[in-house]
Amino acid sequence: MRILVTNGTLLLIVLLGSMHCSAQQDFSDSIKSKNRADKAFFWGATFNNALVTFKGDNLPQDYFWRPGLGITLKTEWFIHRNIGVSAGFTFQAKGAGIITPDNFQALGDPDSTHRARIKFYNFELPLVVILRGGSPIKGTRLRGEFGIIPSWNVCSKYTFLSIEDGFHFVEDQSDQYYKNDLFLAGAVGLDIDAANACVFQVHLYGNWGTKNVFDTRFFPNADGRNVVYGIRLGWLF
Repeated sequence: MRILVTNGTLLLIVLLGSMHCSAQQDFSDSIKSKNRADKAFFWGATFNNALVTFKGDNLPQDYFWRPGLGITLKTEWFIHRNIGVSAGFTFQAKGAGIITPDNFQALGDPDSTHRARIKFYNFELPLVVILRGGSPIKGTRLRGEFGIIPSWNVCSKYTFLSIEDGFHFVEDQSDQYYKNDLFLAGAVGLDIDAANACVFQVHLYGNWGTKNVFDTRFFPNADGRNVVYGIRLGWLF
């Protein structure tokens, strides 16, 4: 009788151990199968670091590229593994640098080149279609997107800062420039699976304005468009 009980107990222990291992394996497999990069819905933010200027005809001054920073809060929804849509809210600085002549090339006078800026502060609603492709490196995916960005210019500010000369000039010129625009948008880059904690994005992007930035009451015959090229770093969850 003692032998039968011992054998039965041993059999029970073996069965319970087998079930436990099987459950652990199933749980591990289910964890592995839930890849964050394969989710259908994402939310997150991007930091936008761009160069901005004007391009067009009969421009009233000579312009150069200046930095323009921005931040976007957005969502992405994939209706297919490789096709999705995105909507968000962006604050983006646009505008251009203004080349002014340096007539007296010494300190102590208010003329100096590459110090003047026109700065636009824009609120935007990016709406894009996403095309996602292959994996050039393990854990990454190629990505492209195109769409439109309705944009509202809430402030146009002219600044001239020449610190070593001691001349500083800041003026609100919102009445002289556009109030809204519709940008064409495009981007290419990589989506990176960051250890299944989030999707890290590195994208090159461009925005092209479709409306004249100048108010012709102040700049007759001038016709210029916003142009933006930059790099975007994003974190999606």
